[in-house]
Amino acid sequence: MSRGFESHALRIMDHQDGTTTLRPRGTIARSVTAAAFVALPTVLILISWVTWRDVLPATLPTQWSGDLVVARQPTLAFAIVAGTVALGAAAFAVHATWSPTDYRRPRRAYLISGSVAGVAAAGWLISAGLAQASPGQAESGIGGFGLVALLSLGYGLLPFVIAPRGPRERSVDPGVDVLLEVPDGVSGG
Repeated sequence: MSRGFESHALRIMDHQDGTTTLRPRGTIARSVTAAAFVALPTVLILISWVTWRDVLPATLPTQWSGDLVVARQPTLAFAIVAGTVALGAAAFAVHATWSPTDYRRPRRAYLISGSVAGVAAAGWLISAGLAQASPGQAESGIGGFGLVALLSLGYGLLPFVIAPRGPRERSVDPGVDVLLEVPDGVSGG
C-alpha cells in the first residue's frame, strides 16, 4: 500500500504513550455524530428549562399511581439531576469518540450512554411538559406518557447504529498448534 493512499484513507492518531492508532477517515465523523446524538437530550433539558422556568410550578410530579400523583420533587433539583445525568452520559460518549481504544467495544458506550441520556430527558420532559401545558393534567395522571418513558430506553440505539464498527478481532486459541503437512513432491516456491 502506498503512503499516498494511507494519507487519504486513514487518520493517524498519536497518543501520549507513544503508540499510534490508524482509523479509517469516515469513522471520526460517525463517532462525532453519534456523540452529538447522545448530547442532544442534555441540550433539550437545558432549552426546556430556560423556556419553561417562569411557568413551571415549584414542584413537579415525578411518580404516579394510576391517576394520582404520589411523589413530587422540587423543580430546580429535578432539572439539575436530569441535566447532570444526561451530561454525564454525553461525557462518556465524547470519551468513546476521543479515545475509542479505551473501550473493548466503543459502540456499546454509545448505546448505554444514549439510553441513559434518553431516559433522563424523557423523565424531565414528561414531568415538566405536563406541568407547564396544563397543571390539571399533570395532577390527573401520566396517561400514555408512561409508555414514552419506557420507549426512551431505545434512544441509545440511534447513536449505536450511527457509530462506526470497530475492527473485528480474530481470536486464536494460544493452546492450539496448527500443523500443516506438505505432500512429497510439492515445493513451496
